[in-house]
Parts: sequence; C-alpha cells; structure tokens
Amino acid sequence: MRTVASRDAGFTLIEVIGAFFMTTVVLFMVMGIFSENGRQRSVATEKIRVATTAAAALDLVAQDLEGALFVQKPEGVDPNRHPWLFRAEGVGELGATRIHFQTQNVSRGNLGEHASTWVDVAYFLTEEEDEEALATGFFASSRYTLWRWRSSRPPSDSTRPFPDADEP
Repeated sequence: MRTVASRDAGFTLIEVIGAFFMTTVVLFMVMGIFSENGRQRSVATEKIRVATTAAAALDLVAQDLEGALFVQKPEGVDPNRHPWLFRAEGVGELGATRIHFQTQNVSRGNLGEHASTWVDVAYFLTEEEDEEALATGFFASSRYTLWRWRSSRPPSDSTRPFPDADEP
C-alpha cells in the first residue's frame, strides 16, 4: 500500500498567503503606533522648548526688574523729566507692548574703572501670524516674540525717545 507522505510535509499556498497577509496587517499596525509615538514626541519636545525659553525669558526680566530702582522725585521736578523713569508704551490686547527702565544688573567685573553699573533696558513684544499653526489648528494663530534691548551706557536723558527694536 502506498501512502502520500509529501502532502503532510509543507504548507499550502492558502496558508502562506494568509500568514503573509496577517504579518502585513500587524506590521502596518506597529508602524502606525511608531509614527504616532514620533508625532507625540515631537509635540512634547516643542512644548518643552517653548516652556524652557519662556522660563529663561522670565528669569531675565525678573533679574532686570530686581535691579531696577525706585527714586523719589525731588519736589518741584517734573516727573517726566527725571532720568530715572519707568515707562510703558504701546497698546496691546493685554496692555503695553513696550517697557523701558533703568536697572543695575551688570556685574562690576565686566566694567572699566570709571564705568557705571546702571543701564537702560527696554522690552518689546511683537506679534506675527503663524502660518503653520493656522494650517494645523494645533497652536494659537499668533506667535509672540519678546525682544530685549540694553544700552551700553548709563541713563542720562529722560527726554530720549523710546529706543527702536532695531536699534543696536
């Protein structure tokens, strides 16, 4: 009697195609998980970068404000003519968009013998449309930038106009 031993030795074509199809489905699912993980990682990295930048900017503003000095204006002196003046200008949605004041936050080690530690400091807030955010709808449609300007000389003239954001 003859037995057919070759039939039990391998897989049928249907079984091979089914295994290939299942492997393909599993690979696509795994690729979807990895791509979503990568997208979430990039969003989290961007949020951390924004938070770190904002914290550094707030530390710099706090340092400048800590060195600012309140000076009592002498009697009979126009307060707007005094060189030690804290000014805010510009109208934004939440208030002023520019501030200007004097501060003493420069270390003495970086100065010459007769130099002053007092400097003028100005901050400018600019707003611009963020086209990428508008397209994705994920973040706000505006991007705000805080610019810091600092003079290399002590304050001397209170009538000096507000510095331009482009001024070196």
